[in-house]
Amino acid sequence: MDYHALDDSMLFRLVQHADEQAFSVFYDRYVNLVFSIALTIVGNHTTAEEIVQDVFLKIWKKNHTYQPEQSKLNTWLSAIARNRSIDELRKKHTRVEARQVPWIEIDQQQDQDEAGPEERVQLKVEQRVVRRALSQLPEDQRQVIWLAYFYGLTQSQIAQQLDLPLGTVKTRIRLGMQKLRALLIDAPQINPK
Repeated sequence: MDYHALDDSMLFRLVQHADEQAFSVFYDRYVNLVFSIALTIVGNHTTAEEIVQDVFLKIWKKNHTYQPEQSKLNTWLSAIARNRSIDELRKKHTRVEARQVPWIEIDQQQDQDEAGPEERVQLKVEQRVVRRALSQLPEDQRQVIWLAYFYGLTQSQIAQQLDLPLGTVKTRIRLGMQKLRALLIDAPQINPK
């Protein structure tokens, strides 16, 4: 049987039946994805490699937890990698956002390449205003907004990661977004000349 020719769902069914060769092909197919997620979150090559080992060990031992009707295989795998990476940061008492490229810099170069000089100045002003508004939020609200909007975690995943009730997470996000909206509406607008 040519395991490399199998689609993800068939390959993973074999993994679920403890087929080591299928698992090896599955590992080769997804190791780069898991590693890149881990490295992006923890910012350390060695730690990211350890996370990769942990993630694939968990998948080997608990592959029965995958439910294809709830998500695609790569989405499920990405969530495991992301959650394990965030757990590693929490274990080391490191805040998630401290290891990341600040969200304000994401796609900044692309935006600047496409914009003229006036637009670039305006973009920098807007980024500074948003950054200042975020810094004024209480830490608990800022944390859940970071995880939701900049890491793509669902409210349930945030509740699980932070060991909080789901209602608390929803309230913090709602309050944080209301405060952000108020801060941004009241922010002084600087118009470049």
